[in-house]
Amino acid sequence: MKEKLAVWAAVLTLAVPASGQDVVRATGVHVTESLSYAAGIAQDREWDRVWVGFTVPRTEYGGMYYGGNLNSDRRTLEDVLDPPTVEQAARRALLRASGEETETTAVAVLLQLEEGSLRDARIRSMGAPAGLGGQPLVWLGEADPLDSLPWLMALLDDSRGELREDLVSAIGLHELPDTVVPFLFELAHSDPDEEVRERARFWMADAVASRMGLMRGSAEERDSDDARVQRSAVYALVNSDEAGAPARLERLIESGTSKEVKRHAVLNLAYLDDGRGLPALEVLARRAGLLK
Repeated sequence: MKEKLAVWAAVLTLAVPASGQDVVRATGVHVTESLSYAAGIAQDREWDRVWVGFTVPRTEYGGMYYGGNLNSDRRTLEDVLDPPTVEQAARRALLRASGEETETTAVAVLLQLEEGSLRDARIRSMGAPAGLGGQPLVWLGEADPLDSLPWLMALLDDSRGELREDLVSAIGLHELPDTVVPFLFELAHSDPDEEVRERARFWMADAVASRMGLMRGSAEERDSDDARVQRSAVYALVNSDEAGAPARLERLIESGTSKEVKRHAVLNLAYLDDGRGLPALEVLARRAGLLK
């Protein structure tokens, strides 16, 4: 292990911000080697827990973010990686509090190791609270999604419970729908855990909506009276026991004029009880060329 650590010495820098948060920058480490590499670092430094983090490209509009309340005063992942001066911290906080909507171009995947074993997985916007609990972070930088996606799929094989659910989210985050949708469709059909099936349905719906061109609307579109009324109708359908709910959502998706509401309807097909929306999602996915 000592020899392997020495090999990576050229790509390793250690920063300890004023808060005491250890950040190991290991941008030369391949994502598929990151857990074993982080386990070695943790053993060498006698850390019981350590996070591994990297970003994957993802475009989000309309102020979409992942991981907690953006108005929280807790340190963001951006702050952890690039500790700000007092002036910079104030500027970042004011920007978040302003509600100004910005375009997201990358989202982070965070994996926690405890005594060498994978225990937790999360997705985080860079401007969302880091939620690392003060534990060290091994940061890889941007990963190639063609590498990170099959690697995360393989990690799913040995996972259970909430870890498995959260790995599904990390997989669904990848903007490679031709690979992601068939994988999630199979999980949505056959995984023994209902929570995992629902999570797979959601991310499948997210990919299908994006392929259909149903991107998240602007704040003005989302907050219009018409959009609010239609979203309320969608919620009512999803929370009802009405047998015809999937068909009514399909009609809204087919005939609706608001892309924001149509996207909302596609996503909510994932939440119909007992997977009742999956056949409709399958139809939409096949029309979009995401399922053969």
